[in-house]
Amino acid sequence: MVGEFKDKGVVVKTTDYKDADKIITLLTRNHGLISAFALGARRQNSKKSPHLDLISQVDIQIRGKEYQYIDQASTVSSFTNIKADLKKISLCMSFFEILTQLTAPGVEDPEIYQSLLVFLNQIEKAKSQAQQNQTASRFAKYLLRHMGYPERPPQNIASVSSYFENLMNRKLISKEIV
Repeated sequence: MVGEFKDKGVVVKTTDYKDADKIITLLTRNHGLISAFALGARRQNSKKSPHLDLISQVDIQIRGKEYQYIDQASTVSSFTNIKADLKKISLCMSFFEILTQLTAPGVEDPEIYQSLLVFLNQIEKAKSQAQQNQTASRFAKYLLRHMGYPERPPQNIASVSSYFENLMNRKLISKEIV
């Protein structure tokens, strides 16, 4: 990886690390799926912490070669309507889990990044459960097609989430997708 870079990304996973730090996993436009340390992000007075929430689009500056560190972060979109609805949160977390499992780290794929943003914006604006399900179904079909998997699950797999579980060889921790 490059020594220092700036990019836009969506926070798809956070993991507490030691007493005051976090490991942030982002799907970025120009660097693909990356994980970086956010030093001090768990402290109450952290300037980075509010910008590194799950389901947030951020501008980031990262440094480091062997280990990467987030130097700066600023929120582009916080998707407040998603964060106010548990069903929308669950839906997004399911797709984030799928993306972190099936996307190769560090491989640039601006198409998946852009499609994820479209998905998040549509879920943000969705008024009904039917709209959310339709958006999720379209995004799931896109991911399958883009990653080279058959679009139609085999007949013995009932739901899209179980099809993704089959591809990942493990159960989704997040709730059912559709």
